[in-house]
Order: sequence, then structure tokens, then C-alpha cells
Amino acid sequence: MLRVSECLENLVKTDDLHGRLKGSIKGYEHRLKALKASLKRQSALTSDCAREDEALAHPDYQALLKEYEGMCIDFHTIDARRQTWALTIEVWRSQNANKRQGNI
Repeated sequence: MLRVSECLENLVKTDDLHGRLKGSIKGYEHRLKALKASLKRQSALTSDCAREDEALAHPDYQALLKEYEGMCIDFHTIDARRQTWALTIEVWRSQNANKRQGNI
């Protein structure tokens, strides 16, 4: 089991990475939306559904979507670790509070 000091240290060490990944995800969401709109405008097709399908299947959109997926995986991985570290600290705090009150 992780020590509380390790959990605190890990949280501090990953603050910047967590923030950058979260911000990057928002940026990718906007870039995907803008690229899709641009590709739809460039399409020669007349149906909105057909233009949408063409844009979503476009290699540039697929490449950006793959990058976005990787960014999401990285973010959710570090986010889950941070939640585990925070939960470990919270359990430690609860156990110590119970010891002080004589409940353990």
C-alpha cells in the first residue's frame, strides 16, 4: 500500500501534467469541431448528412480523432491515479481521526 507521503508527492508531481492534458482535451474538441465544419464546407455533396459522413471519414479528421483519443486515454489514466492517491490520503485521515477518538 502506498504511503501518504508518496501519495501527496505524486499528486504534487502530476498537477501540471493533469492540467495540461485537461486543457489539451478541450483544445482537441474545438479543433475537431472546426475541422469537421471546414471539411463539410469544402464538400461538393448536396445532402447535409452526406457532407457530415464525408467529413467524419476524411483522413485529416481521422488522424486528429486518433490524437484526441490518445490524449483522452492519457488524461483518464493520470486522473484515475490521482483519484487513487487522493482516496488513499482520505482513508488515512479517517483512520487517524478514528484512532484519536478511540474508535479503533
